[in-house]
Amino acid sequence: RLMKKIILSLFLVYSLLGCGESQSETSLSVEKESTPQPIVKKADAPKTKQTPVQQQKRKFPVIAEVKFLTPAQSKTNLEILATLETEDNEVIFDYRWFVNDKEIIDIKTPVLPSDRLKSGDWVHCRIKAIKGELESGLAKSKYIMIQGAPPILDLSPIVAFEVPGRFHYQIKATDPDADEFLDIEKTLSFELISPKDPGLSLDPKTGEINWDLSEDTIKKWKDKIEIKFKVIKKGAPEVSSSITLTFSRPEEQKQG
Repeated sequence: RLMKKIILSLFLVYSLLGCGESQSETSLSVEKESTPQPIVKKADAPKTKQTPVQQQKRKFPVIAEVKFLTPAQSKTNLEILATLETEDNEVIFDYRWFVNDKEIIDIKTPVLPSDRLKSGDWVHCRIKAIKGELESGLAKSKYIMIQGAPPILDLSPIVAFEVPGRFHYQIKATDPDADEFLDIEKTLSFELISPKDPGLSLDPKTGEINWDLSEDTIKKWKDKIEIKFKVIKKGAPEVSSSITLTFSRPEEQKQG
């Protein structure tokens, strides 16, 4: 019996020791569950949608239109204008000019100087609108061909002439692009617009005007007549002008 009691006492002690170990493990697991989680930094936080006000502040500039302001002619500066969908004084423009598809890298303004152009060149411009770190899409102008510069007229005063008689006049005109046509003797031609009188002629090559003014012609045109003509240059705008003749009829001259 004494041995049984001893064995029974040892068994109870062993059982109590076992229960103590189990309780210790349960407390540890609870302690782990209650450990504070790491704090999520703001930088790692998911991005929230921007408010309409924030979106408006970050609105990218948009170029609505690109157009040339000056004629595409040699001897003339070429100017371009870019217009935004919404006007914004904080926006600046970046201009890139191309002549015959080769970039003019030192010109970043809306004006391409005339000394960079010659007749026959093909030109276009690429533009961006920039506001701080925001940039518009690339806007590209249309391609335009540079025409020759129009003829320049130098009309001298009309020298006194007798009537009836022959009137003679020389139209003087020069070609500003003459240095580009060294192998061509003449680049200009002349054409009479009015009046269409049988006695009036204008030489299409030299620009000489001759008119046989008879008494009948003077009576027909009365006190004065305007001779209209144009100077034509291939690949350039034509130029129109006129000279005015004033004269008295023979009977008025006699009375004077």
